[in-house]
Amino acid sequence: MRFPSAAGGKGFGPLAAAVHELGLKLGMHMMRGIPRIAVDKNLPVYGTNYTAKDVADLDHVCKWNPDNYGLNQSHPGAQAWYDAQLDLFASWGLDFLKVDDMQTPFHSDEIAAYHRAIAKAEAKYGRSIDLSLSPGGWVATSYVDFLRENAQMWRISDDLWDRWEDIYQQFARLARWAPFQTTGHWADADMVPFGHIGLRAERGDDRQSRLTLDEQKTLLALWCMGRSPLMVGGDLPTSNSDAIALLQNVARQAGPDGIHSVLGLAGAVPVLLGDNIGTTVTALLACIGQGKDAARAALAHSCFNLSGSLLAAVLLPWFVRLVELISPKGPELEVISRQIANAHTAFNVCCALLWLPFLPWMVRLVCALVPEDR
Repeated sequence: MRFPSAAGGKGFGPLAAAVHELGLKLGMHMMRGIPRIAVDKNLPVYGTNYTAKDVADLDHVCKWNPDNYGLNQSHPGAQAWYDAQLDLFASWGLDFLKVDDMQTPFHSDEIAAYHRAIAKAEAKYGRSIDLSLSPGGWVATSYVDFLRENAQMWRISDDLWDRWEDIYQQFARLARWAPFQTTGHWADADMVPFGHIGLRAERGDDRQSRLTLDEQKTLLALWCMGRSPLMVGGDLPTSNSDAIALLQNVARQAGPDGIHSVLGLAGAVPVLLGDNIGTTVTALLACIGQGKDAARAALAHSCFNLSGSLLAAVLLPWFVRLVELISPKGPELEVISRQIANAHTAFNVCCALLWLPFLPWMVRLVCALVPEDR
């Protein structure tokens, strides 16, 4: 038997249980429509008196995969086909479903039918199933409201591989879609083609990713800035160390819900402190040739920022906690910008309050460093 765990009609149920025990989720990749073999054999549509020939749409067939016919969504049996399919998947414990040949061209009736089938299965089995739509060769942002209502992810390009020209084209696409990203509903720039991606590659031989390390870093930064889902397209156990290190760097920042802002607040605060230290250089350069008072003001600015940054770095966990207390609550991606802004404000206010009692000593210090006779 090819799949022993499926014996006795158990299907993917035992596999899903084993995956869930590892703390992981199970996903499947399906094609839109109904298999041609079901239509050729005129098989029954479960729970109805209709047959596959009754519900098939012979005119809307995938151009690059001939396995399926479309479904005639004006026929009541078409919805029943998807309902039965999702009921089976949910009974196994499926968590994620990618459905292909949905958006190029855009099959809104098929997308809505899948969404209805998922909603019924979720209500029956009490577990959520995320829907991902593909491909996205010319998906317009005008579809965003419909997509948010019916799916959790939707591709915004054709298949992406480990070629720089593929990555380069995503800059414009993500720039167009990034303003529309919301928690739980994501425009998807496609897989992260890192590591060992050529075991049974659709394109090319068995290989590690052909992207250079700099190209991989650029891709990862772009995907995170555009808030695209990070779906790795390689075999992790046999991937090279560079790919694993890059992915670990992002994974370490993930929150408990798996949603992250690349750095997170604890990672962003040291960057903010470094930025404050960097502004001292601007002040010092600006004071050149401007007299003693300008030099003293620049030195005072440097003392203020350097001492405050060193103190905040030493007290980093407590400073981060303070910022969280004075910031809005919610998913990290929705509040991180406000948290960083509040961290900058809190840094300056705290430094001012700490230095206020010591202003006479600061004045003496800068006057000693820039005396009257210089």
